[in-house]
Amino acid sequence: MMDLSGKVAFVTGGGSGIGDAVVRQFIALGAKVGVAGRRAALLKRVAEECGALPLTCDVSDAAAVDAAITALVKEHGGLDIVVNNAGVAQMASAEDISAADWQLMLDVNLTGALNVCHRAIPEMRKRGGGAIVNVSSVGGLTSASNSVAYSATKAGMLGLSRSIARDFGHHNIRSNTVCPGWVDTAMAQGAVDALSGIHGISKDAARNMLTRWSPLGRMAAPAELANCITFLASPAASFVTGAVLVADGGQSIVDLGLLPFDPQAGITS
Repeated sequence: MMDLSGKVAFVTGGGSGIGDAVVRQFIALGAKVGVAGRRAALLKRVAEECGALPLTCDVSDAAAVDAAITALVKEHGGLDIVVNNAGVAQMASAEDISAADWQLMLDVNLTGALNVCHRAIPEMRKRGGGAIVNVSSVGGLTSASNSVAYSATKAGMLGLSRSIARDFGHHNIRSNTVCPGWVDTAMAQGAVDALSGIHGISKDAARNMLTRWSPLGRMAAPAELANCITFLASPAASFVTGAVLVADGGQSIVDLGLLPFDPQAGITS
């Protein structure tokens, strides 16, 4: 059921992290994959290592998205799967964020996903259906401090996914969302480095601070998120649409209000 033989996929943000892992897993399962992103050197590396088609593309540019998907369809004859994984993160509150930073986050995280879906859906209809997986975040379900644009755009992806699921289910197009917690990627390493500097602690100690309240107590490997995305993209999830798969190691289920009663928390007055 996880066989993707004969499928053609378009994966954004595919040059590193979760996207890189998805591309490799899709190809291992038989799919033809177009790997899209802004950094041509990273795309070339992934393409050379696993046989993907590199497509340099800024998802915030609708014309660039159109050109990339057109090239993929020309190369492989159609499009069956989309993974909207491209994203950026900048920290600021509603009071402090600049108009430029707010617009950047909207353009890449939310409008970028829409641009891809807008171009991909007609191709999927030609194939008799397809699967869209939008990579949001637990930040779209909860909110960290100083994350107004990140939280807003990641929450927006949930609405985008549901709307597509509602409008195109009768065309056999499924649309779902994955909400990761901490994943061991370059973005997470940036958070580790920042926390290490703020508190004057080792990077191992900083990593522990980020995951200590999660029931699993660790970051995910990118391949673990690729497993979740592959499931939703595959025939194994043929009756799943409009769903949100939270893959955060249990981070979002922790009741912060009762942590003082947890003997493992070590909270003292």
